[in-house]
Amino acid sequence: MFHAYSYGDIKTLQMTLREIGKNEIDEKAKTTLNDVSRWVSQYISEEKESGYFQYKNPTYETPSRIPRLSTWKINVVLPSNRNYKGVLDIYAPSGMRLLSCECLGLAESNGPMNQYKGNTPTGIYDAKLAGPHSNTYSYGPYKYVSTTPQSGIAHDAGRSGIWIHGGDPAPASSAGLPRYPLRPTYGCVRVSNSDQSAIQNVLASQSQKSGVLEITERN
Repeated sequence: MFHAYSYGDIKTLQMTLREIGKNEIDEKAKTTLNDVSRWVSQYISEEKESGYFQYKNPTYETPSRIPRLSTWKINVVLPSNRNYKGVLDIYAPSGMRLLSCECLGLAESNGPMNQYKGNTPTGIYDAKLAGPHSNTYSYGPYKYVSTTPQSGIAHDAGRSGIWIHGGDPAPASSAGLPRYPLRPTYGCVRVSNSDQSAIQNVLASQSQKSGVLEITERN
């Protein structure tokens, strides 16, 4: 409804009035129409800031089953635009998917993956549960997934300390951002605290204490 009162539609109305013989629009009516247009533009801008117009995160089709493995595996698929959320899946050695949740691979700097404290780097990692960490604001109250790069950008760039962890949510002022409620990190994979708890429980139930993490990127 509000888009019907755009500036372009006011121009169309003016042209229509001219076509039917009213070459001059009453100044009061013209002022009213312009006021409506300004009000609507301001309304839409305020609603965007409040989060009414939500961004849509990319959706990725991830398999419910993958080929049998020798241990559990975490697959993380991140968008090339790291301002958006990705998907984290955990698979049992049987290949069956055990868990799927949202995640974020955005660094505070939004820097390249091979840069210190840059965006979460793609590659293959050894992975295991560790913690919990005492800094629950940054890392969440549950165990995190500690990793060691084996190949890919993190390995080649000499990066380390790439964890999967939770942490306090972003402030309400960020509600209109596509990453909300997840906050950027220094290069880790961020999940919500509730998903961190679920990841902890799933991995703790596996007989193998260590597994594999693969991080990939899609457009």
